[in-house]
Amino acid sequence: MRKILFATASFVALSLAGPAFAQDSTSYVDQIGLNNAATIAQTASQGAMNYSDVDQNGTSNSAAVAQGGTSAIGNTSLINQSGTSNSASVTQIGDGNGGDANWSSIVQAGSGNMAVVVQSDLVLSNSSLINQNGNNNTAAVAQGGGDLGNNSSEIYQSGDWSNASVTQGGSGSSTNSSFISQTGWGSLVNYATVVQGGDATNTSTIYQTGDGNIASVLQGGGNGVNTSYINQYNTGNYASVTQN
Repeated sequence: MRKILFATASFVALSLAGPAFAQDSTSYVDQIGLNNAATIAQTASQGAMNYSDVDQNGTSNSAAVAQGGTSAIGNTSLINQSGTSNSASVTQIGDGNGGDANWSSIVQAGSGNMAVVVQSDLVLSNSSLINQNGNNNTAAVAQGGGDLGNNSSEIYQSGDWSNASVTQGGSGSSTNSSFISQTGWGSLVNYATVVQGGDATNTSTIYQTGDGNIASVLQGGGNGVNTSYINQYNTGNYASVTQN
């Protein structure tokens, strides 16, 4: 059973004699049942913004959101998934000409969860939040940054086989902030890896509870300030930090 419901609102005003007005893109998707799939592609023009909200409840849900535009204000994506075998991906792109910002939130409840977020450089800020509750969690975040960009990533995982990866770039006066929390007493593997580069100010925080925790942090490569915090609880823990 596949049920797809789209509700999209667009406001378009064009004038041949004057400048084009902002054209916002707004999309809402609500799906209940089996084998749900939602694909959203939004492109905003100068001074406009993209907004997407996806809610899925059932089994084998997938959601893919792609947002971009020329001189847009910003991109906002919300994905809520409840059930098993959920997957979500978000790609947000800005060109740095519109004071743009990317913001993404993915919340998944159930087993077999996977979340991927890619947020481009040349924007004022990239913010990503991933919250996963269940077994076999996988999360990956990639954030780029220009000379004045700020990257922020938060990942919360509760369950077995937690896997989280964050890659953040940047240079000049940009900042990178990464927070990963993995809990799962009795689980065999919590794995977290963070890579923060450039001349940016880098801060990484990792909390892990359970057996066989692995944390790896690589920071720097320029003249930035690097700070790393790793907290691991229980047995069989391994931590590696490299700062340049």
